[in-house]
Amino acid sequence: MIIPSFFFVNDLYGKSREAMNDWIETFGNGEIIFDLPDEEGKMQLAKFNLFDQIFYIMDSTIPHNFTFSLGNSFYVYCKDQDEIGRLWNRIISEGEEYPSLRLDAG
Repeated sequence: MIIPSFFFVNDLYGKSREAMNDWIETFGNGEIIFDLPDEEGKMQLAKFNLFDQIFYIMDSTIPHNFTFSLGNSFYVYCKDQDEIGRLWNRIISEGEEYPSLRLDAG
């Protein structure tokens, strides 16, 4: 099994819970399996699923010499054009990507 994992560091620290909740709300058919907060109440580690695909997501205060790479792709299978339109409209807002769904969101 391969489990995608998202790591929020540096300027993105503290945004993982928002991103996870937005992804679940946007794509539906998902749930949070566990959410382990750190001492500040930020999400240290969480496990969630979307359409039975498991994901891990975490925040870290430790400085890193990297941030997200946009070199990732996800295929989203849609039942019809209406679903494609609904998802696309959710992901973009006023002609731009929905901020918390962008990996480079500040």
